[in-house]
Amino acid sequence: MSNLEQGKDPGTEELALKARFEARIVIDSTIENAAIIIRTLAAEVARVVNKNTWNVKNVSPGEFISGGDDFRPELDAYLVWLVEWVHELHLGESFWLEEKIKPHTINVKC
Repeated sequence: MSNLEQGKDPGTEELALKARFEARIVIDSTIENAAIIIRTLAAEVARVVNKNTWNVKNVSPGEFISGGDDFRPELDAYLVWLVEWVHELHLGESFWLEEKIKPHTINVKC
């Protein structure tokens, strides 16, 4: 996780946060077809994280943001790509738990 921002308030008194995640793919630049391999791996990471909730409660499906070259001088013998995505998290207890407030149906006829 690289940072947290205010998320969309769900109206449940839970804290809504937008969590931004980063994954770096690092491979040896001397491998044959390294440029193609790293792009393929980055695309696969993007595919896996997009719309994935990791089976965690109160986590929205992942939303792929970007992927691209993440050159770093200290890793000049390697190719590095960065994949970024976000999840919306709702932390805390929902005000709308069934044992607290019972939902009602109200029918209105005009």
